[in-house]
Amino acid sequence: MTFNRESILPIQQAAKAYSQAGLSVISVDAKLKTPKGPWKRSQAQALTPQEIDALNFEAVAIVAGKVSGGLECLDFDHKAAFGEEWRQLVEAVEPGLVAKLTRQRTQSGGRHVVYRVEGATIPGNAKLAHDNIPVPGPGKHEFEGKPYTAQEDGGKWFIHPCMIETRGEGGYFLADPSPGYELMGGSFQEIVTISKEQWETLIRAARFLDRLPAKPKQEPRQADDQGDRPGDQFNEQGDPWPILERHGWTKAGITKGDREWLRRPGKDSGWSASLNGGKVLMVFSTNAAPFEAEQSYSPFAIFALLEHGGDFAAAARALKNAGCAGTKNNRHSQEPNNGNGFASNAGYAGCSGIIQEKCDHLPPPPLHCFHPDVAHLIKEVAIAKSAPIEAAIAPLLAVVAAMIGRAMGLKIKTGWVEYGNLYLALVALSGSGKSPVTSFFFRLVRKLERQFQKRFEEALERYELELLQWGKESKRKDTVPGPKPEKPRREDILVDDWTVESLTDTLAVNPFGILAYRDELAGLLLELDKYSNGPGGGTKNRLMSAYDSGPWKTSRINQSRVSYVPNACISLYGTIQPVQAKDIFTGSDKATGFLSRFLMINAAIKAPSYFNERSESFEAINTIERLINGLYKIRKEERA
Repeated sequence: MTFNRESILPIQQAAKAYSQAGLSVISVDAKLKTPKGPWKRSQAQALTPQEIDALNFEAVAIVAGKVSGGLECLDFDHKAAFGEEWRQLVEAVEPGLVAKLTRQRTQSGGRHVVYRVEGATIPGNAKLAHDNIPVPGPGKHEFEGKPYTAQEDGGKWFIHPCMIETRGEGGYFLADPSPGYELMGGSFQEIVTISKEQWETLIRAARFLDRLPAKPKQEPRQADDQGDRPGDQFNEQGDPWPILERHGWTKAGITKGDREWLRRPGKDSGWSASLNGGKVLMVFSTNAAPFEAEQSYSPFAIFALLEHGGDFAAAARALKNAGCAGTKNNRHSQEPNNGNGFASNAGYAGCSGIIQEKCDHLPPPPLHCFHPDVAHLIKEVAIAKSAPIEAAIAPLLAVVAAMIGRAMGLKIKTGWVEYGNLYLALVALSGSGKSPVTSFFFRLVRKLERQFQKRFEEALERYELELLQWGKESKRKDTVPGPKPEKPRREDILVDDWTVESLTDTLAVNPFGILAYRDELAGLLLELDKYSNGPGGGTKNRLMSAYDSGPWKTSRINQSRVSYVPNACISLYGTIQPVQAKDIFTGSDKATGFLSRFLMINAAIKAPSYFNERSESFEAINTIERLINGLYKIRKEERA
């Protein structure tokens, strides 16, 4: 092409306009795309209008980086073959973002996407995504006019042309109206500034599309390395997905070839990583602890980090002792996978390396049964407290059951009504995070009870004044005193310092029910056994009756009266150690139905708790407060 002054003028005018918009521009050769003359200064200092006028602009290029206000360009090569996939990925996380950015078609049919990043230091040029194209053998192979050297992988040969790269600090790119470049959206004079989080999404989306063979992060050598390591065998035969799922990872519902996109715990939209070939986890999120961003992890590394707190030696011992699929003891086992990534005859529960006899893999917590806001609340609390999901579900169910109590019931048919109270046992080891999670949910109930206490104190003060006045009137001979004032009684929902006998008065004041809490249920059950044959039919019998909102009656030899509550309603909640769960209930508990009244929730510890700085969001706290206050409002209306 022959360039003359007339055809050059619009490009020169564009260069001045771009400069006035805060961009550093340079003159480049339209054919070679190389700067015309020295340009290093333009990487740090933009040309003046006079300097621009003095140059002959065959084509205009924009310098990226700090000199242009934190500018970066994503360059999609080879006719933008990865462009649409990238756009869909970004759209899933940041709807509408790509449409706001400056976009142009390049001379070769590729695409440029240009933006500024607020408060960020733009790095230099970087290659983000490559294709993985099979070729007949070693040597040079041409792809769309460019030569590439083949690389071997698993006995086959591939070339890896770069499909997406950046033009960052120290780099430049040609811009419309340079020959062959055409603006498709946005403007170079009004380039959009995006946040660091949005920038991260753009870059992660590009990296996600990289088809270079994943190289998992190097695993520490195992102490008993004898060439047939449990970790190596688990990498070959194990399935990491059930482990990830137990720790709160979810599937984003998007797949591409053998890649499946995943979301980290606590994230309800977008994506955070990919699981490649069902084996290798490629992490892109910076908030996916214990995984690091832009690293790949093998199945054994996933198992060690999540189930054993990063102790690879302990993870290897657990695999070896469990005889799981992938260890040398059953390397050729044909047993079906039970969902843990282990053979079904292994008996491995994945609970902090504990081997439990014939422990079948439990299904994941049924979060889909909860309202989406409540499911999100459960996940947020579990993550913030470094606890299993089940440890958050149990106290929430206990609180809700107690708040409902007899205020609402489900009529099965005439004469058959089921009320909301539950008997719940959280089966969990020490250190599972059950106490902080329970405290979170109980804290909101105690907030209500502080209001009860204030009302009680005010009522007690009025009672004492009325009693004093009644006493004076009863002594006067010229008046007939009214009925003696009745002493007020405090409303309760949560009772955590109690005996079976002390519940009688509490139940009498709270006809819609209470939540009786014991941190260690084993102690309570042993205490109940002491009185199982006592007066009144035994305490276990009374609890069985209270489960069905039946009558509650207590009497003792040294009492002059029998205390009676016609419709006692109790929700019972506590925790119990796994080793105690099968021993603490007696054979008669099973025969009488006492055991069957308990809903057992197993909260297996997958790994030692990691400290994190996360806390429950305002939205999550608002959800539980609205739930509790709404249920209490129903109690008040029913009581009125």
